[in-house]
Formats: sequence, structure tokens, C-alpha cells
Amino acid sequence: MTNLTLDVNIIDFPSIPVAMLPHRCSPELLNYSVAKFIMWRKETGLSPVNQSQTFGVAWDDPATTAPEAFRF
Repeated sequence: MTNLTLDVNIIDFPSIPVAMLPHRCSPELLNYSVAKFIMWRKETGLSPVNQSQTFGVAWDDPATTAPEAFRF
């Protein structure tokens, strides 16, 4: 295990609505979930290019988590 020192800044900003598509399987299959989410964004018109932000949140470290337990 590597010990990292991170410079973290906690900031306050106005609340924003968030859409979430959970990915709960191997990190190798993440691109399929991303493609599904992109298709949903196109269907709804919620393009991150024009008006929406995109966040990716990895709940688990793929290096230390079994593929079937990985969450993103």
C-alpha cells in the first residue's frame, strides 16, 4: 500500500440536481455503464457540454476490491 499526502480543499457551492447511474461490477466493464449513461443524457438533452457537469465517483479502489464488489 502506498501512503499519499493529498492537499484537500473543502468548498461550499450551491446545490445542484444530480443524476446517478450506479455501476456495480468489474471496473473492466465500466465503459458499458458510461455508454448507457451517455445515451440517457442524449435522450434527455442533458448534455454536459452545454449545460450540465459530469462527476465520476469511485466508491472503491479497483486494486483492492473484488471485481464483483466494485462500485462506481
